[in-house]
Amino acid sequence: MAKSKFTIEGEIENNAQTVFKENKNQKTKSNALFIVLIVAVITFFATTAYFFIKYNNLSNTSKQMNEKIKKADRLFQENQAYKEANDTLQKKILKLRHENDILAENNDSADGVFFEVQIGNFSEFNIDAYIKELRNLRQEKAENGNKLCIGRFRSYRKALLFESDIKKMGFTNAFLVGRINGKLVNFQTALAEYRRLYEQ
Repeated sequence: MAKSKFTIEGEIENNAQTVFKENKNQKTKSNALFIVLIVAVITFFATTAYFFIKYNNLSNTSKQMNEKIKKADRLFQENQAYKEANDTLQKKILKLRHENDILAENNDSADGVFFEVQIGNFSEFNIDAYIKELRNLRQEKAENGNKLCIGRFRSYRKALLFESDIKKMGFTNAFLVGRINGKLVNFQTALAEYRRLYEQ
């Protein structure tokens, strides 16, 4: 048998190979599409989980901030209430001090620090006969005469005002003195003792 050569014109169709190639291409496309779909699903769930966690964190942070704001507001209101109570107590303390000073000024006790206005030092005038009628006029006997003091003030400022008024009345030589536990002293000594006792 002789071998013959022949030429085939056109293409030879091989259905099995073509179907195999098409199936392979479709499987590759399906696999790629499946992988893309899985990546998309994973990305979707990951993104959803991320935003869910972020939202919960923001929600928790928001709740914490709201709680802190409420707490700060409550503390501010409590602080205001304490300030008002403190102001009220300070006013009551000032009122009680004022009332105490008035009582002390009108009390015959010599204890404590007082301020008086000395209106003169008279060697030829003795008011012993009038002393009961002149309750706040005090006589201090000294070697060089009798010192007359008028007024009895716990407040240094009030005593200064009274001294000014006495001078306006004609007692131009009047000046401020102090009294500590019954002893007549200059006003600087009395003022220093007053500050030591009452302003600390």
